[in-house]
Amino acid sequence: MDKERIIQITINGIRKQGASFSIDRLSLEAKMSKKTIYGIFSSKTELGKGIFEYLLVSFPSSCGVSLHESLKAYSTFLGIAQNGILDRLGFSNEERDYLLSQKDKMFDLFYSFFGKRADGPKESLRFVLESSLPRVFTMDSSDETLFGIQKVIFHE
Repeated sequence: MDKERIIQITINGIRKQGASFSIDRLSLEAKMSKKTIYGIFSSKTELGKGIFEYLLVSFPSSCGVSLHESLKAYSTFLGIAQNGILDRLGFSNEERDYLLSQKDKMFDLFYSFFGKRADGPKESLRFVLESSLPRVFTMDSSDETLFGIQKVIFHE
């Protein structure tokens, strides 16, 4: 329970503050000591890995819920992977490469659920999503923006 709560608070904090979200801030928002957090995640890198593991495991179920939930989950993954957060979390090049390789698997899964509903070919959809979703992740109006993307690309 604490692990998932820490992950959710971290994702929301990164969404609002970007790479400047800190363990101190996490501790404050989670109402836990840093010692407790580091007892659950031994380092910032382990916390980052926990976030990505959570996103990768939960992504298939979000695809089963709705297009909007899938776009939101995909936006979160891309936003954290591509907005300088990996550097801040202390990821090595090898770890970064692995996570970015997961991006392709996520897109393929997303496409298998929703590709037939999209305008245009698969690679065009990939380009549009991968160029727009990382920015959407950090927007205050991310839900409205995702609905806009959904309307334009999927006519929903």
